[in-house]
Amino acid sequence: MKSLLHIIAVCLLFPVIGCQKGDVSNQKDAKSATSTQSTEVASKTITLSTSDGWKIVGDLFGAPNNKKGIIILLHQRGGSAYDWRNLCAQLQQEGFSALALDLRGTGRSMAMTGGKEAPWLVLKDIDAAIATLKGPIGLAGASYGANNALIHAANNHKLVKAVALFSPGLDYHGLEALPAAEKYKGAVAIWNETEDVISGEGPKQIAEAGKAAGYELHALGGSEHGTTLLNNEVILETVSFFRTHLK
Repeated sequence: MKSLLHIIAVCLLFPVIGCQKGDVSNQKDAKSATSTQSTEVASKTITLSTSDGWKIVGDLFGAPNNKKGIIILLHQRGGSAYDWRNLCAQLQQEGFSALALDLRGTGRSMAMTGGKEAPWLVLKDIDAAIATLKGPIGLAGASYGANNALIHAANNHKLVKAVALFSPGLDYHGLEALPAAEKYKGAVAIWNETEDVISGEGPKQIAEAGKAAGYELHALGGSEHGTTLLNNEVILETVSFFRTHLK
């Protein structure tokens, strides 16, 4: 009995330690591993050279030449290419290719940071990826990756046919979404959770700015952010979106 009481007392002294509020991306990225069914698929590691000297590493699912379409995926702050693995697997199963990047200053793409915070603007990373691929191009992005995806699409509307956004914001560290939304007339689908304090009213206002182009808004209940939204249902919806618009 004394031993049992001792164990209970020790447990009470050590409560579960969670992530700090400032580490929202890392906390939610860890949760995303349990939000979808894990799928083992083959991918190839590739390295891209950007016009400003970065070496960007990514995981390519499928061939770099795909007439059906190729989706480039951009993670959120604190994330990595691995966050997209389940979506990439489903895209590959549907006949698409997918390229998930470790964006500059993160994961395997660490050169040139000098220990500083990773840059927020990653448009040249996307340029380098598109330069190596042949086929209709789609973009998918989470959080700051979503804003980068939309801004790039707005500046390259002839190259980018469709964009899937997860928790975009109005202005992530200077990455303003509304001007891009007003400019880009291609297909856009947005997923967000209505209690997400990071993206706030961003997804709703971005969808409204792109109303004339028919932007889709999938507002879900909850407070999750970025790639943690990628449960099985959202993955299938995303694949369906690209199947319809990536032509």
